[in-house]
Amino acid sequence: GLTVYRPPANGHTYILGVDPAGGVGRDYSVASVWDREDLVCVAEFSSNKVDPDFFGAEIVLPLGIYYHGALAVVESNNHGGTVLSQLRGRYPNLYVRQDWNSISHSYKEEYGFRTDTRSRPRILDSIARALRENSWVPTRRLLEEMQTFVMKEDKKIEAMEGYFDDSVMAAGVALAVHFEQPMTTYPPKSFFTTRISGAPEDKWMGV
Repeated sequence: GLTVYRPPANGHTYILGVDPAGGVGRDYSVASVWDREDLVCVAEFSSNKVDPDFFGAEIVLPLGIYYHGALAVVESNNHGGTVLSQLRGRYPNLYVRQDWNSISHSYKEEYGFRTDTRSRPRILDSIARALRENSWVPTRRLLEEMQTFVMKEDKKIEAMEGYFDDSVMAAGVALAVHFEQPMTTYPPKSFFTTRISGAPEDKWMGV
């Protein structure tokens, strides 16, 4: 179920979107890796016959390590907890969200991306932005799935009856975090170099 479109490149950072499923032949467990330099989907795993614990330990973990310890954004709903249990303490770069606790009136750190009525628009908006800006290179599987990802009569945006949206959701959580938490970019070393003109004996100050 794994297709590698482009191997990891030196100096590149990656983000890994993960949408887990139960592995019983219905919904698909999907892991998609995106190059944060140019938003190309460089690898994708998809299967509806893999148990969630195996998916976390034997698919997501080594795939993330292979891509330079990609930031792993795991949808934590349902089977996501099982996947996260295989990654916590073993994988160094898990996405952590801030949840507001109304009792303690403080934020609490939680692993994974929780999809609900408040966060789902973030997923859809990130895909819309990538489409509008033409700033990504999705896979054929993802594009085919998006053709059946529609707004229904009740205004809900989801897969048509009999179709799946797992690749869309895996890509969506990765893109949402990518846009919300942009990479820190540093100017080249030459930017910090001061050049001194004048007497040769003064030029050492420009180093």
